[in-house]
Amino acid sequence: MTHGEKMDEFADLEADLAEAGSPVNMEFVKSLVMSIEYEGLEHGMYISDYREIWHPVHKISLVFFGILLIPLFGLGVFMIIAGTNKGPMMEDTEIVEAKVYLVKQHAIVSYSMTDEVINSVAYTPIDKGSFIKRNSRTYETDNGGHTCVEHLLCSGRERIPLLESCSYNAIGSDREVIRKLSALANLPLR
Repeated sequence: MTHGEKMDEFADLEADLAEAGSPVNMEFVKSLVMSIEYEGLEHGMYISDYREIWHPVHKISLVFFGILLIPLFGLGVFMIIAGTNKGPMMEDTEIVEAKVYLVKQHAIVSYSMTDEVINSVAYTPIDKGSFIKRNSRTYETDNGGHTCVEHLLCSGRERIPLLESCSYNAIGSDREVIRKLSALANLPLR
């Protein structure tokens, strides 16, 4: 090995370290989200995917009943805000909230959109040594006990919520999603 080859090895290592410590380019993440939404998710999986179409009737109803319920502890104000935050009043609006695992980036991307506008996005790269932790809580009520199960991605010092469910059917379906994610991302379950 020549002196020049050693220099190249260190240059690659320095580039990798600089890349790992650099902040995430949010424009790149937003382009990933748009690619997922409009071209599909080829290399990865949906952890959660909530989609709903808000029709003008829904929005107008919320505002109308919100106006009627303002005298009741101001509860109507929240209904009015909910009705007017769902895009243009007289048009159908698609609301999307999703969390996906991307194989190529080895990262979790969580986002919410209203029509074609990204409202929020979070990009979490998965570190070496990461794992999925399952927390279970039981609540006692007058109607009996309820169990809630939460799955967290433990990556470095971060604890990222993946899924949380409190009904028997949802707990079973979430377990299957987490098993698939564990196998695909090579993340141990603890």
